[in-house]
Amino acid sequence: MDINNSRIVKYLEQGNGLAVNHCIEEGDVIIGIGDPFLIIVENGALDRVCSQCLTEAASGLKRCTACKVVQYCSLACQSTAWKTIHKEECRILKKLPQIPPTAVRGLMQLLLRKAVVASPTAPPWVRLESHTTELQRSKRWDDIILQAKAAVEWTASPREYIESAVNVLCRMATNAFRVTLADSTPIGLCFEPSVSFANHSCMPNTAIMFDGRHMTLRALDPIKEGEQISISYIDVTQTRDERRRELKDRYFFTCCCDKCERDDGPYRTFLKSTPVQDSRLELFHGQNNIVQTAQARCSESPAINVPTLLSDVNGLLSRSRDASTSPSAQLSLLKEALAISKPLNQYKLFAQTPYPLILNEIYLHYLTTSTYAKALSVLLFIYLNCDLYNYPQPHHPIRVTRLFSIAKLLKSINGMQNIDVVSANQTLLICVRNLGVKSHGVGSRFMCQVEEEIGDVEAVQRTRGDVGLRLVEWGKEESTEAGMEYARKIFEGLRILAEDALIDVL
Repeated sequence: MDINNSRIVKYLEQGNGLAVNHCIEEGDVIIGIGDPFLIIVENGALDRVCSQCLTEAASGLKRCTACKVVQYCSLACQSTAWKTIHKEECRILKKLPQIPPTAVRGLMQLLLRKAVVASPTAPPWVRLESHTTELQRSKRWDDIILQAKAAVEWTASPREYIESAVNVLCRMATNAFRVTLADSTPIGLCFEPSVSFANHSCMPNTAIMFDGRHMTLRALDPIKEGEQISISYIDVTQTRDERRRELKDRYFFTCCCDKCERDDGPYRTFLKSTPVQDSRLELFHGQNNIVQTAQARCSESPAINVPTLLSDVNGLLSRSRDASTSPSAQLSLLKEALAISKPLNQYKLFAQTPYPLILNEIYLHYLTTSTYAKALSVLLFIYLNCDLYNYPQPHHPIRVTRLFSIAKLLKSINGMQNIDVVSANQTLLICVRNLGVKSHGVGSRFMCQVEEEIGDVEAVQRTRGDVGLRLVEWGKEESTEAGMEYARKIFEGLRILAEDALIDVL
């Protein structure tokens, strides 16, 4: 475990929490942990993710020949896992008729590691809030009891460990994290008590990132000395009622952050943020223009019954996701969802839920049907009209990975009017490289992938004259006027393409 204790202190004035003890800049790593207390691939990802290094692979993973549950990307990973935990775990899994739930597999590992009972010192999870009383009144309690008993029995642990096993599961239920890939795709479960002390806010100043087994807590905003660290337990783009309902159901508290107390929407929340801007992105979407747009949306927006609208939209989205729905019927349902969201469209409240949700479903439809030009147009629209307001920081991981997705999508398109797709790809990758240092970190798998993409496009550009070189200079902020002007034209073409997105679907 590698925790930078010089940058955090326990924050106890309002219960468990974390605060920094000196000023932190945006993008700084506040906590870095190379091997969390518990990190495990979730059942749904076992067939595509290495259970040791958590690398995703479409093929090439080798399944354990004994238990046939976990898979590994290399002999080195298999050997490491065998020595650390799988030797003990394997003999149990191969006897079971089916794979236990993810949380149970995690509890089994903790029992096998003797990390459940207080010997010789109290285990790190003990200080976390268990919410046992609330869980006992919930539908989850019977499952927790059964899972604890099963894990204790399967690991041949003493029966007196059942109470401790229940306590661990209670804390995992309200303190564990979803392990994700760089693009936020969930692949596992992580239980790291030191980070779990961080409290929730619907306007968080930090974000948790995973790079394989490595976990980091990075600053989204500058944080002052003594200021509390906050993370988001949920999707903060939901309505206040949705956020509060989910937090109450899953974590047993009502959020009273400023965003919830005032019931601020995305545009008002954006105006309260003070992110550090990126000079290169000024050519794409100038900050003054974004601020003016947000101010206009706040002053012109009428009262819209979002809960009713959301209920109707969710019904259509549920039908569109049904496996029996044909692609053409799916698109019709998504267009219908946009049509009943007319009040949001009329006042251009594109960042207001459920509009981004519908657009993302439309993007995924075009992507899965290989309609790449339309997918690109919609994704650009989402970035420029939704993401900028829902995620104010230019280096926010969601915005960075969105730009990377746009850049990669450009490679799937042979050519477009008014856009040099090769140069557009290079321009966006330059932005991703500069922002990714703060969102994902130097040397991360994501940044290695970005560098590979940049190397590929620069190789192509060298066969096309000096255009690529001018963009390289622009990316280093050593730009000539010619390089900056060329980047400006590229961004202008991308903005025009984004504007065409709704024409295709409305």
